[in-house]
Amino acid sequence: MYLNISKIFSSNILISILGITAGVILARLLGVEERGQLAEIVLWSTMVASINSEVFREFILSNKSFSFINKRLLFTHQFYVQQ
Repeated sequence: MYLNISKIFSSNILISILGITAGVILARLLGVEERGQLAEIVLWSTMVASINSEVFREFILSNKSFSFINKRLLFTHQFYVQQ
């Protein structure tokens, strides 16, 4: 149990460090205008992905052909890490 927690914690720290490093490198390499364009691309792609995720989730919940087990597996897979 504690081994899994330490793995998750260390991977979160590593991802944070890599994200900060990538942000600094991008800020140095890209100018102000290009950095703004990159932010706009990331913003719109994230919004489209989240909207599509919600639409797909609503489709699964409203569709009668999916059983309760399939719905439950869909939502538990999103929130728990498979080991």
